[in-house]
Amino acid sequence: MDEIERFENWLKTTITEKRKSESTAYNYARAIKRVEMHYKEVSGCYLDLFDTPIERAKEIEQMYLQKGKFSDFGNSGKGTVRNALSALIRYRINPVNEQSLENFQEEEIDVFPNFHYEKDLQETILFQINELFPTYKIYGDDSEEGVKYRIGGKEIDILLESSDGKSLLIIELKAGKASEKVYGQIAMYYGLIKKRFPEKEIFGLIIAQEISEELIFAGSLSDTISFMNYSLKVNLSSVEC
Repeated sequence: MDEIERFENWLKTTITEKRKSESTAYNYARAIKRVEMHYKEVSGCYLDLFDTPIERAKEIEQMYLQKGKFSDFGNSGKGTVRNALSALIRYRINPVNEQSLENFQEEEIDVFPNFHYEKDLQETILFQINELFPTYKIYGDDSEEGVKYRIGGKEIDILLESSDGKSLLIIELKAGKASEKVYGQIAMYYGLIKKRFPEKEIFGLIIAQEISEELIFAGSLSDTISFMNYSLKVNLSSVEC
């Protein structure tokens, strides 16, 4: 088990602080690697936050806080980067309980966390928004107004705007199977958004673990609403008898 895996497992098993959900721990681990890559890009220096002296790690953390010179990057993923760095410092300071990690050994298949709640799915997508939707950004620029965007007394999970500002993408998330009822829901959002932004081209996207056949039939009526599945990670853990 390498250090990033130990960190991820520590987040899920530690008794020294509030344990993180599987998806949050996964996102935090990814955030640390992204910080290391970002720091190398802007400074030209290699960075290993698990090996660098703790005082230097704390200095790096300050750079990504709200008043630091890399605060814009630190704000990504609704503060996931900042929170991950703070957790890493606590991890570096507090000894890791090796026995608890041994009892938590997992075999991982695929690369995505098991989403129990739509909130977990939303957080993961927001953290990877630049990778998943490279031609879009969260509506509202730095304010992230497009996260849980409210309109007509309703709440859209995620609203994205194209880089050129000409189109909007409505994203509806379902942690399990999406039925045909979801089509009516996103169609309503589509109408509300079109009324508010008549000058923009509007698209809808339903992301779910499974798309029902009925929903696919409903979606065939329009080329403006599409569907995507997310993958799961299967966890196998030993049970003490």
